[in-house]
Amino acid sequence: MEYKTNENVFDVGAYFIYKCKEGFISSDNKAEGVSQCGNDGWQPKPGCKDSSCRQPPTISNGVLKGQKKATYLSGERVIYECSNGYTMGQSANYITCENSVWTELPVCRKFGQTCGEPPVMPFGDITEIKQKSYRSGSSVTYKCANYHKLEGKEVITCRDGEWEKKPVCRVPCTVKEAVMQQNNIQLRYKYGEEKNKKLYSVHGDWMLFECKSGYQIFDEKLLRIQCLDGALKYPKCLKEGSCVLQQAEMANNNIHYNKRTEIENGQTIQFECVEGMVSENDLQTTCRNEQINYPKCSAGRSCSPPVISNAIHSSEKQDGYESGSSVNIKCKDTFVLSGRINVKCENGKWDELPQCLQPCTIDPSSLERNHIELLPTENAPEILEHGTELNVKCKANFKRPGSLTALCSDGVMKYSRCFSGGTCRIIQNDLDENFLELDESHENEVFYEEGETVSFKCKTGYRKSSGLTGTCTKSEKQPAEYTLTYPTCREESVV
Repeated sequence: MEYKTNENVFDVGAYFIYKCKEGFISSDNKAEGVSQCGNDGWQPKPGCKDSSCRQPPTISNGVLKGQKKATYLSGERVIYECSNGYTMGQSANYITCENSVWTELPVCRKFGQTCGEPPVMPFGDITEIKQKSYRSGSSVTYKCANYHKLEGKEVITCRDGEWEKKPVCRVPCTVKEAVMQQNNIQLRYKYGEEKNKKLYSVHGDWMLFECKSGYQIFDEKLLRIQCLDGALKYPKCLKEGSCVLQQAEMANNNIHYNKRTEIENGQTIQFECVEGMVSENDLQTTCRNEQINYPKCSAGRSCSPPVISNAIHSSEKQDGYESGSSVNIKCKDTFVLSGRINVKCENGKWDELPQCLQPCTIDPSSLERNHIELLPTENAPEILEHGTELNVKCKANFKRPGSLTALCSDGVMKYSRCFSGGTCRIIQNDLDENFLELDESHENEVFYEEGETVSFKCKTGYRKSSGLTGTCTKSEKQPAEYTLTYPTCREESVV
């Protein structure tokens, strides 16, 4: 495999072209392969496979000319010759190696061999009574059905067991009234005082149409259509005053419209800017009496290099980036990327930039303060990446319901907390009923110790003048349980 590049590092979206050595082909069966760099690696994976063929097969009543080889490269050809008294007739006397497969073998037929029934021809048949066998040298004549045009030899001959190539009956075209109606056209020629009487045409004939009253076409040549084996491409006339989009004008204005080129009078369309361009005015415009005003797009403002803490560019950093260009971002070691790896500059602004989330370290004093310790089986590294979760346990004489963890969140370790006495649990339904939310100082802690004060805040649209705290206390009704008192917020309109 030969590489057509000197680069060692490729951006996501970049293409890589390689050339296979002689006798090998790429995964898509070509001498040259193309692979694209994606988030999951190269797609398809670059590689070359053997395209050679093994020894060619033998044929009945014939032999291979020349000396046999063990293998043949793709594209190589071998020639056969028939034994005395046999002939290949019209078929080729060779086969070719094509990507590890030999093409169809020739057939050696005996001189004077009879033929079977003549080949079947769609939309036609022979004029004679059909026989089961025909002597070599005998002929048959073909005729097509009405309005079908015969193409090829009308008379074919049996030659040494093989019929000559049969002719073809080309299908006529039938003009459909409903399609003419949809395209606002009618047949141009007349029969007496009436139009649209010739509703069929033989293959190869030309048919002439004209626009209906109140409609027009921008090129009169399009109204002359040829029938091609049953297929007829109808022209379309538009209402008078319609517009035809000019590709040159759109290119000059850096815009495109991919749906169609003919716009009816009064119709409004929405153009789009070419990749990397930004609009100077409204991209929506209306066709009025064959006139259309093209909006204009121009190169957008360039962007300064994106500033992301603890990040590096995966490609060489530039002083500026043109509108429409993009850059790949990756984080420094131990930092974790949050967001898109590829960001794009659009008219002086970057897409939403990703973040490089910070690693954490275990703080022994924090473990002590929360009355927890690492599990003996937990082998924690000195530096923990964002998102790393460690299992912990309560120290002796401390407890907490549920599982316990220590989580690294953007440089901050969040620890579960253990308690020596009774605990209260925040209930979401109680918060909702009192229109409350936990104060940010608690970091969404769920459990609180007996006697601990909990701070709240009112939900949006609600207020309370004072006393937005609650306390974890022993239940009067069930002394073995603990409950949390909640303040209540009221709607702001309520005094």
